[in-house]
Amino acid sequence: MGRLRHNWMPLPGVSAPARQLPEVRVVADEPPHATVAGAARRVDAALPGDPVATLKTPEGSRSSELERFRRPPTRTTRTGFARALERVPTLPQLGKASRVLARAAKALFEEPELVEEHGTDVDVAALWSVLEEVAPRASVMTSAATVVSPVPEDEDAAAWSTRSTTPTTGS
Repeated sequence: MGRLRHNWMPLPGVSAPARQLPEVRVVADEPPHATVAGAARRVDAALPGDPVATLKTPEGSRSSELERFRRPPTRTTRTGFARALERVPTLPQLGKASRVLARAAKALFEEPELVEEHGTDVDVAALWSVLEEVAPRASVMTSAATVVSPVPEDEDAAAWSTRSTTPTTGS
């Protein structure tokens, strides 16, 4: 009202602010977290409906959901960092070995299809010569060893997936 008077603006009647006051109070009474939660639900329905509920610690748990969201999935230690560095220099070799094996596999599967189309028997010597042209036998064996080396011996998928994500407690 003071600003309107200062700028010589016509003042509204007393009834206009009186009508708007209850609307402002309703908006002001709504907790801020409810506004944020509503906006979050509109963006992604999978997000928690009540952000305050993430502060509560579930039964049988040692930390709240908010704490779980805050922490990274793994803890960085010196040994974990060293293992990660060991994996990073091996990536180029792994990529090259995978390409060699892919070429060999493609030739191995395409040649019998050609033989089948022509209705002839498989000529093993011809198949070996095609494979040798695409990827020499020594290269295929070396590539296979390179690709298999980072995989655990027991080939347990669960062990492989937890190997890189389990928090380490070393120094």
